[in-house]
Amino acid sequence: NILLADLPEEKQDEIGLLGAVLEDNNEIIEYFMNEKKAPLELGLIGALKICDMKKADLFADHVTYDSVTKNKTIDFEVPKYWAAYIGDLSIFKYLGIKSSSGVKIIHVNIGNLRLDRESEKIFRDQIAQELQQNYVRLDFYDNYWAAYNGHLEIVKYGIAHGASPAGAFFGAGSGGHSSVLEYLYSLFDKYEYLAKNKDYFASWGLLGAAQSNNIDVGKQMIELGAKLVFGVEGSTRYGQLNFLKFMISSGATERDFGYVYIYACENKHLDIVSYMFKNASKDIPFEGDSCLYSAIKNGDINMIKYLIENGQKVTEGNINFANEAQQAEVVNYLNQALDAQQDKQSQKFQIQDNDMIIEELGQE
Repeated sequence: NILLADLPEEKQDEIGLLGAVLEDNNEIIEYFMNEKKAPLELGLIGALKICDMKKADLFADHVTYDSVTKNKTIDFEVPKYWAAYIGDLSIFKYLGIKSSSGVKIIHVNIGNLRLDRESEKIFRDQIAQELQQNYVRLDFYDNYWAAYNGHLEIVKYGIAHGASPAGAFFGAGSGGHSSVLEYLYSLFDKYEYLAKNKDYFASWGLLGAAQSNNIDVGKQMIELGAKLVFGVEGSTRYGQLNFLKFMISSGATERDFGYVYIYACENKHLDIVSYMFKNASKDIPFEGDSCLYSAIKNGDINMIKYLIENGQKVTEGNINFANEAQQAEVVNYLNQALDAQQDKQSQKFQIQDNDMIIEELGQE
């Protein structure tokens, strides 16, 4: 529902290049490539979509001038994700080979679960020795999208060429395709490194299961040693209340909750916040302060109202934070809430004073 004119000029040029490729208009392709210096990723995808390998090579092998890096080649990440997502193994192989001029292990931080880049390199080096060649340039999300959509052959190719096992577990946990899951489980018997770090990979799988509320897969990952904290985190991040209840019933405690209230509030999951508030206990206390600050930062007035109406205190610090975050509507509401809070407190003190006076008069 976004108008083309509302997009940045660079994105307009990129879409224009895609249209020229799909229309097979070489003159316009040359215009967008050489004069407009349009990003080439969508053009490459368009060429591959219509099976025009000559044009695909034109984009894949093209080098554009960049004032900072001086020599910048096409970014293959999005085209590879697309190929993995649609499940086209031949295109996926083509892109993997074209992008293999170097090794890229990307930073992936999803909450507290961080991709162990050094460990991933150990696995990749082991793969390279088995292949007796350098692995192609595949990364975390290549395997994620293939596993998520159940494209087993691409997952196998990716693993065999050094793509991230963690990405595959994350995608498989979310997609829930049994063929992919069974294949990944079989890798524990094949690779010693994977077997030694089973809990790490299972934790990625549990995070994926939480993403899609797949409790059956969640149970499998817990049996493999997944840490419950990642299921709790995933359920609050992705708004899966049923999965959160499953995590609590599986033994999650306060130590597994960490920043989950922040994730729930940042992503506007009021149902999760409400559930945690109503079911707060000694083992899993409700952290209203963290929720309120996150809701203020996000400008979520409905979340803020819910918290305050259910007893969360407002402070001058909250109002200052809202001002810093440039949340004008929130500032106005918090000022009103603070005034009401102070009036209520004054009335309480007045009642106490009146009671004391009445008591003294009675004694006289």
